[in-house]
Amino acid sequence: MGSKLPARVFLVLGFLAAWIGYTSWYTARIAFDPGATRAAAHAILTAPPVQRGLADQMTTQVDRELKAAGAGQKVTDAVHAAIRDPRVANAFADALAQVHQALLVDKGEQITIDTRALTSAVHDALAKQDPDLAKQFAKHGPIAVHLGGKDLPHLGAAHRTVETVSLLAILAALVLIAGSLVLCHERKVFVRVGRRTAMLSLGPLLAFVVVPFVLAHIGGNVAPIASAVLRAYRGRVLPSALVLLVAGLAVMLAAMAARLVVRPAPEATAESEPQAAPPQPLGRFAAPNPLHPSPGEPAITETLYL
Repeated sequence: MGSKLPARVFLVLGFLAAWIGYTSWYTARIAFDPGATRAAAHAILTAPPVQRGLADQMTTQVDRELKAAGAGQKVTDAVHAAIRDPRVANAFADALAQVHQALLVDKGEQITIDTRALTSAVHDALAKQDPDLAKQFAKHGPIAVHLGGKDLPHLGAAHRTVETVSLLAILAALVLIAGSLVLCHERKVFVRVGRRTAMLSLGPLLAFVVVPFVLAHIGGNVAPIASAVLRAYRGRVLPSALVLLVAGLAVMLAAMAARLVVRPAPEATAESEPQAAPPQPLGRFAAPNPLHPSPGEPAITETLYL
């Protein structure tokens, strides 16, 4: 009994450390991975509200550069077609991933965001409608944006800190949970370990499955964009969450099945082993026993004399 309380304390602290380690791990995979940023940027740029906003801004800019009277509708149609071009979404996603990569590097490197893909897409769309407008637009070179040096913060130290916290927390969780099982290795402890392991997957399942589904059915511009971003991150988190869910359920069911299989030996029945007769009640109302008379009365012998 004395080892059960420390075992419970170890178990609680172990799963607290496991939650911290697991959350830090998938946060690092989302927030500090340029590949994840590229996927999220692609999802954002393909969201209808963002495409409408980009189309409006690009229409104004292209129309200003062309300065062609009466070409407004043609420019609008060309820009809308260019925004839907996969080359544009890929180019912007690559640019944001490049910016993210620069944030993680502690050196003051300079990066260049090239809008050549967008320029080419607009030119191709204009050429299908008005070749003269396309030639006039081709005279304007692509716009390049330079970032770097003091313009960008550096997140390399934060990335290393999160990875260190994740590693230490997971190691502490393994040690504490193992210590809890050593101190008290009853089946109910294994059931508890399996249940809490499965519960670690609830956070990612809610954040990357349930919440995006709900946000997708909410009106406005922000909710669909947030839903698209969470769905883009889903592939980096859900596999580990499903592994924890399956492993936890397997441990819990195995412990419960072992409890049902291993049962105590059945007690002896009345046919196999006769039970002793219950003792006769004592007291003033007890039935008299002729073999054991009360004091002063003659005893009846067991041998019958004729």
